[in-house]
Amino acid sequence: MTTQRTWHPHGSPGTDWLVVPRRLGRIARWACRAPAERLTLPTATLVWADGALLHALAVPWVDVTLAGGVALPALTYAGVLHRSRTTHGQDADTAAWRAARAGIGVLVAGGWSATAARWGVLAGPYDMSSLAYFSLAGTGYLIVRADEIVRGKRDWRNEKLAWLRDAPLYDLHGSHLLKSEKTRLGRRMLIDTKGTRKRASSIARGHHAELIAEHKGLPVPRVQLHPDRIAGRVWISIRSIDPWAHPIPHPVLDNEPEIELPERQSVRDPLIVGQDPETGRPLTVSLYDEDDGANGMLIVGITGGGKTVLLNNIMERLTACDDVLVWDINLSKAKENRRWAPLCDLKAHGPKAKKDALAILRLALKVIEYRGMSDSDDAVHQPSPEDPVIVLRVDEADTLQGASDYLSLAIKEVLNLINSKKRRRAWPCSKPRSAAPSPTPAAVTSAPTSTPSPWPRCGAGRR
Repeated sequence: MTTQRTWHPHGSPGTDWLVVPRRLGRIARWACRAPAERLTLPTATLVWADGALLHALAVPWVDVTLAGGVALPALTYAGVLHRSRTTHGQDADTAAWRAARAGIGVLVAGGWSATAARWGVLAGPYDMSSLAYFSLAGTGYLIVRADEIVRGKRDWRNEKLAWLRDAPLYDLHGSHLLKSEKTRLGRRMLIDTKGTRKRASSIARGHHAELIAEHKGLPVPRVQLHPDRIAGRVWISIRSIDPWAHPIPHPVLDNEPEIELPERQSVRDPLIVGQDPETGRPLTVSLYDEDDGANGMLIVGITGGGKTVLLNNIMERLTACDDVLVWDINLSKAKENRRWAPLCDLKAHGPKAKKDALAILRLALKVIEYRGMSDSDDAVHQPSPEDPVIVLRVDEADTLQGASDYLSLAIKEVLNLINSKKRRRAWPCSKPRSAAPSPTPAAVTSAPTSTPSPWPRCGAGRR
């Protein structure tokens, strides 16, 4: 069966005359997404054609030199310098070097245009002028592709495409990558989840972490998801490197520490007790606040969760303070505490030291009451080497007040009085945060728990 075709003055009926403009629009949008990479060589070809046109029209080469060799390079340098500093946040030296390279590229193109306007694009033996020009254009294109910002944008495009390809494997159809940053242990990504028709909170609690870990070949705990503060977004942290694969020495014992700890400091300053394994930033706790005075801190965690390690890190920093006295109580085996005993002002270590512990607690209560009745104009106690903050460290609190004998009941009573005079916040043992304010003396207490810590282990609990 054949179909009869009829003649039409403007082409066959049904022809879409917008096909060409639409395709040109797609090409233009494609080029504008990465103009430095996709427009450099076409622009070089247009400059070559422009040189041929200038020579054919006999345009004065001096004018071309002034425009292409002076004005355009100067404008290019100023524009790239401004954009590098404001948009991309580069420092002054890096931005200036990047602007200089762009200006030199425009200067070369302008100089060649002036030469072509004067002698033609095929000047020299074997059309040497054109050969030299396209060689320089190719070199410039390679330099543009190797630029730090251009390379970063290219990697970002590839990352977004890779996420669109892998998202169905994680049961996250319709999600989009909003941000991606490299960490010390892997990568951290911000995902837009509105297209999945799932709540960000349900995604963070769901099986998606296991799917990602399965695809990456990692243990499930090394993939973590949590909602962003903006609804419809989820942060995904993928730790490709195991931070505990090798022993991590304390900075004091490390010949080349990543974090420099001050030899002497004040309790007024935050105490560095660890390092975030992903960002490398120091993790700190504050035992004193200028407005509210000393702080109380309760460390809770499972056995082996890092409570003792965190307490040791706090003790190491406290012993570097000139305006601190440490009173230490531990009625269990207290092996770790005995190592710090020579640096403690008062101590009660071991199962037989319950009377000493009660005496220390009663003395701490009297110090709180005495300093509360001080005639000083200061709203809170101001620590100094002459009048230091007293840090009361109570390790294994359940052992201290778990029995029902006379001494244990008396200890409970004194502890309740001390706790009534300060506010305290429970912390996971391995992720320090800012403490809650309280009157002096400061209190650091640790206690075990039968349930896992709500936060994963962080650098402080292992340092």
